[in-house]
Amino acid sequence: MDDQELEWVFGQIFDAEDLCEVGAYEDAIALCDEVLETCGECDDEDVHEAIAHALLCRGRSFAALERFEDELWCYSELLKRFESDGPAIIDPLVAEAQFNAAVVTGQMGYTEESIGKYAAFVDRYKWHEEPQVQDQVIRAQFNWAVTLAHSDRRKEALSQLNKLVVRYGDSSEPQYDITVIRALISKAGLELCMGQTKTAIASATLGVEKCEASYSAERFHCHLVLATAYLISQEIESGEKHVASLLDLLPEIEDFPPAANFHFSLRDMAMIIGRDRILELIQRSPSAAILAPLVDTLKQKVRNDSERLKGIKDMAEDLETDFASFGG
Repeated sequence: MDDQELEWVFGQIFDAEDLCEVGAYEDAIALCDEVLETCGECDDEDVHEAIAHALLCRGRSFAALERFEDELWCYSELLKRFESDGPAIIDPLVAEAQFNAAVVTGQMGYTEESIGKYAAFVDRYKWHEEPQVQDQVIRAQFNWAVTLAHSDRRKEALSQLNKLVVRYGDSSEPQYDITVIRALISKAGLELCMGQTKTAIASATLGVEKCEASYSAERFHCHLVLATAYLISQEIESGEKHVASLLDLLPEIEDFPPAANFHFSLRDMAMIIGRDRILELIQRSPSAAILAPLVDTLKQKVRNDSERLKGIKDMAEDLETDFASFGG
């Protein structure tokens, strides 16, 4: 392929990627198809890069259209062609295809296959020097842990989260922060579900410290774990402090409720610290208007402290649902 033809091919790819970026997914797919048809089985390394870009862009476009089988075909085709025999310049593209294949496999419900793909990806790229690939490695390890947790493989999930925090927790790379924080939240939630209350408190406390003044939703989840952990441990004063903190954060959270079963969690907290006290904390917080419907429910359903032990049990069980979906 001569220089003029190669320039046309990459021009088509750049246009396709721009179209994908602005949501014109069908048009992006059509341009990628033109590139793939034109390049055919050409053996030029520059053309290999063009084919890889086209397949990747095509896959991203199908992902946005939720055509998961077509998306997975694109990544599988890219990996079949270049995973073991591609030029070094397309290694990041191969890595992205492998990462995306693990994600879409999980979305299609093939949980064990997705776990295997995440494990293979982390093993292959964990020492890769390309920053973009390292960013995918940390996300892959987090997704791997979350998928294990969804499969009720808690010890394995916790092991992966511990490895992630140890390796990346002290990193100076700011792009890793959010994944480390979410790993700490998931780690704390799992630890609490497994009866490791003190360890859960340590993990969630570190999460709050790493959030600093940013990441309102993540700080909320950290305080939810801490409130639950302290109340389960009957350290009521500390628990109330973190209830107040999460109520302060609630107005900053988009897509309320920020955690599944949050209303039930507050109801269970009320069973432990008392209905009147939880109502007082709500009324004194910036969340009073948001939680008005819940206030009426609490007044009707939580009448006294006779269900305190049931409240403790319910809080622990609800955590499994609250944190199982936090990630990915």
